[in-house]
Amino acid sequence: MTNNSYLIPTLLVDWYKVEHFKQYPKGTELIFSTLTPRSNKHKQGYDKAMFFGARYLVTEYLMILFNNNFFNLPKEDVLNSHSRIVKNSLGTVHLDHIGNLHDLGYLPVEINALPEGTLVPMQVPMLTIHNTVKEFFWLPSMLETIISNTLWFPITTATVAHKFREQVQIAKRDTSDSMEGLKFLVHDFSMRGISSLESAMMSASSHLLHFEGEETVPAVMFLENYYGANVEKELISSGIPATEHSVMCSNTSVTQAEDRPDEYESLKRLMTEVYPNGALSIVSDTYDFWHNVTVNLPKLKDVIMNRDGFISIRPDSGDPVEIMCGKDMESPIAPQEKGLIETLWDIFGGTVNSKGYKVLDSHIRAIYGDSMTPEHTQEIYDRLKKKGFSVDNYVLAAGSYTYQMNTRDSFGMAVKATHAIINGKDIPLFKNPKTDSGKRSQRGAVSVFYEDETLKFEDNLTMKEFHERKYNSAMHTLFKDGVLLVEESLSDIRKKIDTELDKRLGTSVV
Repeated sequence: MTNNSYLIPTLLVDWYKVEHFKQYPKGTELIFSTLTPRSNKHKQGYDKAMFFGARYLVTEYLMILFNNNFFNLPKEDVLNSHSRIVKNSLGTVHLDHIGNLHDLGYLPVEINALPEGTLVPMQVPMLTIHNTVKEFFWLPSMLETIISNTLWFPITTATVAHKFREQVQIAKRDTSDSMEGLKFLVHDFSMRGISSLESAMMSASSHLLHFEGEETVPAVMFLENYYGANVEKELISSGIPATEHSVMCSNTSVTQAEDRPDEYESLKRLMTEVYPNGALSIVSDTYDFWHNVTVNLPKLKDVIMNRDGFISIRPDSGDPVEIMCGKDMESPIAPQEKGLIETLWDIFGGTVNSKGYKVLDSHIRAIYGDSMTPEHTQEIYDRLKKKGFSVDNYVLAAGSYTYQMNTRDSFGMAVKATHAIINGKDIPLFKNPKTDSGKRSQRGAVSVFYEDETLKFEDNLTMKEFHERKYNSAMHTLFKDGVLLVEESLSDIRKKIDTELDKRLGTSVV
């Protein structure tokens, strides 16, 4: 967060939550809730979702925000701020429970959670929360909104990014001599299209669990601040110098006055004067993409082949599959029929690796990042593999079309109360709407565990049974009574993902 001094932690809720503390039955002592991906409504057929974002949630909201904007402020100021908003919006205000929480001096809840980076089957809880002091039974329900609001998006992005990672790792395994460079083959272009800076940083960080190519610079600072990363000691994120359309237009307008000018001089200047060495990505469809590829690149072949570094050609419009792979037809002849990768091979040549796949000369590559989706990605991988080209020839990039076009309902993410203790008695709570079986909830306290390497859960437990099963739980106690107890780092999560994928796909990235 950039500036959260105006936020009142006890009011990070939907309005209807404000009065819930008095709606529970008299004698309520505990409320137990779970965060669960209930179902897949995403257009991809995901059967699991990836857990991510919990350390940020706890650190930023349950610790920093509650300490700075609540516990560390004078009680009178806290109550006045809370009262001012509620009284002028709902008309009535109750302050005793808020004042009592301030008097306690810490947030009396316990959060148990799976390790971040865990793939979780649908219907299996990722996180549980319950209060640790009887008087504050209302807190888990009050915190439900900020938990859901903060976590559904990084969980969803991490799940989609994992799909990309599976696709590229399989393509690497099948068409490449090594796994080197794997984490640069899917890039993230999404920042400008994500709904806020906070969302962009969390989404980009979810991508960076799987890859090291990323355009969202603030994600580096986010991961350093919340996930123990250190840009001086590890590669968090990287990009290469790259042009955009404003650069190409302004350079070309200096030498041409026509409506569709030739970009030869612009390309030559960039390759010889601005970046005579090193990597450079050039957006190439500002005017006439295929003219650049078939006329200007051959004219610049000697320049490109004599540079110490590579040029990456970036188309930015059109059908991504046809641009990269060409037409799905017998005996293509024209460059547009062959597609970019085969046309670059015709111009620059390359080698054939030990698995029999063509690898472009190291001075030339391609990248495509306009509206890239897992569906487009798989089709490009399949068609270029069929044409005999290694995945090492090109980078694909996901943008906001892919990462932003999701909702909480994509995986049915929900925080729901499943258990209560009322007057000393364990009471299972559950919903089972006849109109939607997918919203059927767990009941009672819930324990999550591994059985034959598969995550499963047992519900309908008492709180005593829940605590007894902690020795066998797949969850750890992440946060309790104001203290963060587990500090998973970016490197921890990346290693976990790498190890799981290597085992499942028969590869070796770690």
